[in-house]
Amino acid sequence: MPLYPPRIEPVKKKQIVEKRITELLHSIKHGLSDNKIQRAAQALIYAQLKLCKAKIENIRYLEDSEVTSKQLSNVLEEENLWNRITTDEVIRNHGRLRRT
Repeated sequence: MPLYPPRIEPVKKKQIVEKRITELLHSIKHGLSDNKIQRAAQALIYAQLKLCKAKIENIRYLEDSEVTSKQLSNVLEEENLWNRITTDEVIRNHGRLRRT
């Protein structure tokens, strides 16, 4: 028997995404080299894709219903967005968030 209760949501993946966002904002705020900012943006994209994949796996284990099919289509749409987005767009969007 596990020492911890099983998780319903991909908590660890969400924590990793939050960490990657923090790292990207830190890189932008402190004016690190373009290469480091690009790497931080790429790490964020990769973490978001991993989160989408984990969400899809969770949804597949749920019972079939209209709600789960809607959830699945939303997550697939989000995954498609993160597959198409470039690192420059991520940097621009998060740089704008930091200024507000």
